[in-house]
Amino acid sequence: MGKISYNDITVILFGFIIFGIGVGLFLLGYIIRKFIAERKVKRAEKIAGEILEEARKEAVSRRREAKLEVKDQLYKARIDFEQETKDRRRELLSLEKRV
Repeated sequence: MGKISYNDITVILFGFIIFGIGVGLFLLGYIIRKFIAERKVKRAEKIAGEILEEARKEAVSRRREAKLEVKDQLYKARIDFEQETKDRRRELLSLEKRV
């Protein structure tokens, strides 16, 4: 156990350098992976927001269409009722004239 040779110091130093490079690469990989994951999450959140906004617009549009359809049906029913009422009045007037 005596002297530490120059080769021993070189091997130990080389080992520390390799270990440091390994730790550095590990940290670099972790940071890159985290960055990519955050970008994916932001992109997914943006797409989800766009989908929700489109769904909201579609709901508003369908609600508007449904209201218009109900108004149209109500208008048609009113017209039919008025026409039936006119027809019955004519029938009643015709019957009164006969009597």
